[in-house]
Amino acid sequence: MGARRAKFASNLINAQQVERVAESYACQFESEDLKLWWRRNFRRYLSNQETLISEITDFQHLAELYSRGTLSPPVSAWAVRDIRDGRAVHLFDAEGVDAGRLNAGPIATLISWMRAQKPADRHRQRLNRISVPEALKLARTWQLTENRRNERQIVERPDDTHCVWSFDDGYRIVHLDTVTAFLRESKLLRNCLHDVDRFLGSEVLSLRDPDNHPHAAIEFRNDLLIQVRGFANSALRQKYHPYLLAYLTDRGVPESEIIARLGLIDFNGEAHLDIDHCVQAFSNWVVTLQYPDEVPFMHHKTIREFLNIYARYGKSARAKTREVVISHFKPRRRFLRNRLASEKRVPGDVQVFHPKLPGALYHLARYDAVPQETIEYVYRKAIRQLLDRAASDANAVYDVGAQNKIFSNESFGDLLATTGMFETYHETRERIRDAKLAAIRASTKKLVRERRRRDLNDVRRDRITRVLNEVYPRLKGQLLSDELVL
Repeated sequence: MGARRAKFASNLINAQQVERVAESYACQFESEDLKLWWRRNFRRYLSNQETLISEITDFQHLAELYSRGTLSPPVSAWAVRDIRDGRAVHLFDAEGVDAGRLNAGPIATLISWMRAQKPADRHRQRLNRISVPEALKLARTWQLTENRRNERQIVERPDDTHCVWSFDDGYRIVHLDTVTAFLRESKLLRNCLHDVDRFLGSEVLSLRDPDNHPHAAIEFRNDLLIQVRGFANSALRQKYHPYLLAYLTDRGVPESEIIARLGLIDFNGEAHLDIDHCVQAFSNWVVTLQYPDEVPFMHHKTIREFLNIYARYGKSARAKTREVVISHFKPRRRFLRNRLASEKRVPGDVQVFHPKLPGALYHLARYDAVPQETIEYVYRKAIRQLLDRAASDANAVYDVGAQNKIFSNESFGDLLATTGMFETYHETRERIRDAKLAAIRASTKKLVRERRRRDLNDVRRDRITRVLNEVYPRLKGQLLSDELVL
């Protein structure tokens, strides 16, 4: 892991975003030594967080980032050079810090711990030698000590709260009834419930474990759900979602509000706790999906919805979940003979086929939602099958770009280089091109002779004329150029 972290830190295309986030934390302190620690150590820590780092492996992805405004011009020359040479460039997701991909609870504890340190304290004296992971451990130990001290200072009596919902494992949801309950909740969760006047018109609930320790604060006002917060007002951890989901659903809170407040995943009209549950729901939906072979799998709106969700959350999926997703979007058995649904067999011996490569996996790989090595294997296998089929039949021309809109000549060339199939593809294309052109010439002569027949009906003659004047000339041009036709 150490080598990979160094890799992230050394080739971030937007390193200034990391510095900006680190500076936003540093400016919370007045002491120069604390500011310097956050600017140096925390910047390095952010640069090595895999949940905040994604790879840019091709020019198309780079262009999209500039067009969306994620990156600002001018284009970095070193990034263009690295991508051209096959070296991945990394992107820091600054928005992911606010979106919860950086666990805010421990960071808030770290800030509080540092503020509590006095200049003469031993940890403050050796601060420049403390890494962020070590500081997080020290802050966690300090927090536990403070919690125990606070619990001794604020004693909650049985009549300070009353239970409104209980679970079989001992967890329960209680209503805060007194000032003492509010103060204890504020101390342990590090939130603003100590300002009791702010919540005079609110109903405040607390998720408690069997030891009566709070893990979430829930606020209602006029029976509307206002907020659900975890430690230090951070997003609630996923392990507590089922408790809140059961209670809020039974209380009649609209599903859209629950999804928004708990950060659940909304797919196909249902809320899911995490990406693994979402993939399971997608798999169940696919089993019931009925569609003819000639209709491209990717054209369904629910599938496009799922792909957008998985591209966002796929990094956190378990290994088995990723395998399930890959199995859904591998090339189908008939992908090499997939002709467009609107097209019929054209006159002549030479026919055009439109293979459907797994463009969905290519899309997901750019967001690191599926393992890169698996993607390389899938595409290597699909391209090899395509080349073998194209070489075995001179009368079959395969137009790779017809249905694979995600690929251009440049991006497909990058894919060939990534899979190690660049030379094989071009050698095979050169070798079979003369045979394809010869087959087109032979079929052209047969169609010309057939068109001259006096007993030929007008519909057949018009179709032959279109093939001779449009289809075959286009195929010749594509075979002689660098287009994705072989």
